[in-house]
Amino acid sequence: MEKIDSGEKIEMTLMEVERAYTSSPITSAVFGAYVLYIAHNTPNMTELKDILAANSVSPFLSRVATGTLGFACGDVVMVERNEQALEHFRRRGQEWRVKPLAWTGREMSAALAASRKRISTDIRYYHGSRGVHYPGIYTRAVANDFAKGTLDAEVMDYVSGGTKVKLDERLDLLLSLFHSEVSDRIDKTATGYVNAGGLRATGVEVSSHWRPTDDLAFFGGGTWTNPETHPVSRLPRWTFTAGGTWAICDWLKWTLDGQYIGSMNAYSVRAEADRANLRKLDDAFVFNTRLAVPLASFLPVKGEWYVSVENFTNQHYCYYPGYPMAGAMIWTGVKLTF
Repeated sequence: MEKIDSGEKIEMTLMEVERAYTSSPITSAVFGAYVLYIAHNTPNMTELKDILAANSVSPFLSRVATGTLGFACGDVVMVERNEQALEHFRRRGQEWRVKPLAWTGREMSAALAASRKRISTDIRYYHGSRGVHYPGIYTRAVANDFAKGTLDAEVMDYVSGGTKVKLDERLDLLLSLFHSEVSDRIDKTATGYVNAGGLRATGVEVSSHWRPTDDLAFFGGGTWTNPETHPVSRLPRWTFTAGGTWAICDWLKWTLDGQYIGSMNAYSVRAEADRANLRKLDDAFVFNTRLAVPLASFLPVKGEWYVSVENFTNQHYCYYPGYPMAGAMIWTGVKLTF
């Protein structure tokens, strides 16, 4: 049981006023509207009682304020709202004695903070899939002569599971485990496609997103893969990526990201002498940056104009031996959204 003190702000509903003070809908409506208006413009109960008692418009209001109806506003006892209280006072026709569903801003903030502690923000997921890749006409046409009879449908089974944890309103963390198995894997060599056999690999992936402010966001992640069949082409053991975006102002956004590609093996697509042999490739760091101007800042259209520089450190790297990727490149363009 809780009694409304003189320093507290009173909040009532029209239904409570009607049940508490009168059975007449007309006087109830007048009284309810008046009390609600005064209550939201009066700092405490004592001042509210003085205003009602001094009011000469309706003797009814004065009688209520001074307690001539049996109790004064300051003596109203309110109980916490729960199922037991509702049932108890509902049987007595005194449901108005239960705290109403009308909260102040402070009460709503406190209730929201308490509810967040009870709500789980963890997301758990499990995923499984099977993919079948049939060698098409082009694949068979450019296949190595000795491999044409061995090319078959490439079948990949993949399973993964993990959890995403929301550490707070601006930071989350994702952790997942995965396993893949591939049979009759089709791979590319200098003289055409070949059946590279089977593949089994297990790995772990970790990623995170952090938004310290409304204008700044970061991301990062890493993957470790353990191939159970050795060696395997184009499957680095370690990869990492990280970056951030800064909304400098309403009309300019800057993005910077980087990627680490660990050492891996691959078939050559240049040297015919290496057509059936795997060669080891060096690891590499690649960095990119981008400036974008939202078109909505100047025009009534959705989209952006951007300028990006890829591999701005001019890193030399490749995914196939003898086939190097491009160095530093500058791009510009317009992207529209409809």
